[in-house]
Amino acid sequence: MTIHPIILALGSNVTDAANKLEQALTLCKESVSVIKVTPVIETSPVGIISPNFLNMMVSATTTLSLSQLSLNLKAVEKVLGREKSSDKRVVEIDIDIMKYDDTLLHVSDWKRDYITILISQL
Repeated sequence: MTIHPIILALGSNVTDAANKLEQALTLCKESVSVIKVTPVIETSPVGIISPNFLNMMVSATTTLSLSQLSLNLKAVEKVLGREKSSDKRVVEIDIDIMKYDDTLLHVSDWKRDYITILISQL
């Protein structure tokens, strides 16, 4: 069984965003073994007009393939109310796989200030 190091980014901009992040982290633990969680920070939206976001990052490991992990995390988002919509102003929960093994994903996001701040805390 291969163990894959991963980094996840979680965000939400709904009224109960802190609760959504906590619920997401709990549900993610069904697919990953958490090593470290950053503090939650508030950030301004990028590219959209919406309420501020609460964001956090998680360092973890998983035995799942990248595709299976992605499916599992999309299922977590769905359980927590995330819907595919053209209106991206309200984000119940967003869970992105930022790194899987040595591969960086969401490459353009790595340049965002909040990612730099959070990654420094892992």
